[in-house]
Amino acid sequence: MVDIGSEWIYADTLARGGLLYRDVVYWFGPFTPYFEAGFFRLFDSSFQTLVLAGVVGSLAAFAALLTALRRGTDRRSALLWAAIAVPALIFMPYSGGSILGMGHRMWHAATFSLLAGGVVSRRDFARRPALAALAGALCALSGLCRTEWGLATLGACVLGVILRRPRAGHAWKSASILGGVAVLSWVAVVGLFVISAGPESVLKDGQLLLAALPPETRRFLWKFSGISQPGRGIATLVYSVALWIGVLLLLPLAASSPPDPARRRKRLLLLAACAGTLLLSWL
Repeated sequence: MVDIGSEWIYADTLARGGLLYRDVVYWFGPFTPYFEAGFFRLFDSSFQTLVLAGVVGSLAAFAALLTALRRGTDRRSALLWAAIAVPALIFMPYSGGSILGMGHRMWHAATFSLLAGGVVSRRDFARRPALAALAGALCALSGLCRTEWGLATLGACVLGVILRRPRAGHAWKSASILGGVAVLSWVAVVGLFVISAGPESVLKDGQLLLAALPPETRRFLWKFSGISQPGRGIATLVYSVALWIGVLLLLPLAASSPPDPARRRKRLLLLAACAGTLLLSWL
C-alpha cells in the first residue's frame, strides 16, 4: 500500500532533522517529502499521518482541477467533470492513488501544473505582470516535485501565452517574466540544497537533472514505444498521433460549427485523413 516504504521513510527522516540529498539517498524533488515531513512534525510519524497528508494533497489536486475546468466551462459542468477524477485520485492503477503517500508520482506536480494553467488562462493575465510571476512560481513548484513535470508545465504555459496573442509585445513580456521567475525560483531552491549537501548529492544522486539515469531507464522509452520494432512500433506511434489529432479536430466541430464553410471542409478532410490513418494502423 505504501510502495516500498520510501514515501514514509524519507519524510520520517526529514521530520527527525535529516537533510534531503545528504542523509536521504534518493528523491525526485524536495517538495513532496518535506510536505509530508511537515505533517509528521505537527502530529506523529504514523500511517494515519501519512494518509492525512495524502488526503490534503488530494483535496488540493481536486480544487486545482476544478479551478482549471472553470476557466472553460460553467460551474456545474466543471464540478461534474472534476467529480469523475475522484476515483482516479483514490484508486488509479499503477500509481497507488494520491491518498497513500504517493504524491511524488504525479499528484503534487499535477496540482501545481493545473494551477499554473489556470493563472495563464485568466482574461486579465496580459495586463498584470504579477500573474505572470505567480504562474512562473507555480511552474517552479511543479518542477520541485518532479523536474520533468516542471519543464512540461513551463513549456505549455509559455506556449499558451505566446499563442494567445503572438504579435502583441506584452505577450512576449509576460512569457519572459513567467520563464524567468520559474527558472530563478527553481535554481534558488536547488541552490540551497547544493550549498548544504554538495552538488554530487543533489545533482547526481538526487536525479534532479536526470543526468545519472541507469542504462535500462534510458532505453525504456525506446523499447516501450515499440519504435525499435519497425513493423509494429512505428505503426503504433502513428496510430497514437492520429488518434489525438483527430480528437482535437473533433472537439471544435462538435462544440460549434465554424462560420466559414471552407474551414469546416478543411477540418473534415483532416479528420477523414486521421480516420483513414487509424484504420490502416489496425490492418
